[in-house]
Amino acid sequence: MKGPALETGGWKSSRNRPAELAEQGTYGERGRAWGAGLAARLASGYPPSEVADQVFHGIRDNRFYIVPAQPDLKARIGLRAQDLLGLRNPTIPMG
Repeated sequence: MKGPALETGGWKSSRNRPAELAEQGTYGERGRAWGAGLAARLASGYPPSEVADQVFHGIRDNRFYIVPAQPDLKARIGLRAQDLLGLRNPTIPMG
């Protein structure tokens, strides 16, 4: 299943950094761990072309909400809506 992220590569700014600035913007251990987690999420995300196709069809079909067709994401949206209607604190799904 695809992750909720959109893989554009835009977060990899180091690819555009001139060689003389290579050391600027490097991160410590926590930053590298966070970046590795982000990279993993993005690697399993939707390619921009697939998202563009979903947006195109949503606009064509005159849909107000355009949500990626991820069953997990739709289930989380439903859970959040039920929490709101029940005036409950947000349920945090595990996993």
